[in-house]
Amino acid sequence: IASIMLSIRQPFRPNDTIEIGGDTGKVIRLTSRATILLSFDGNHIRIPNSTVFKSRIVNFSRNAERRFTFQLTVAPEADLAHAQTLALSTLEGLPFVLQAPKASV
Repeated sequence: IASIMLSIRQPFRPNDTIEIGGDTGKVIRLTSRATILLSFDGNHIRIPNSTVFKSRIVNFSRNAERRFTFQLTVAPEADLAHAQTLALSTLEGLPFVLQAPKASV
């Protein structure tokens, strides 16, 4: 029944990048019993459709615009204000960074 419900709702499709229950990867196959992901390190992850149906699903491919958060370290003796200015100007110079909402550092 979970397979039928997933087919009707279609929360993801083959080649979508998704996260299910802490496992992240690209959907490579949907079978009547399981969803098969290819993780970013090359592992095949088989998740039973009954688990998929009950789980929180994050589909990173559905919306082309998304926010990323990441951490950078700065040496203790470095000028923090200069590092923040440099990081912000670098982000704003990238062609794929959206104008709104603004990048923040």
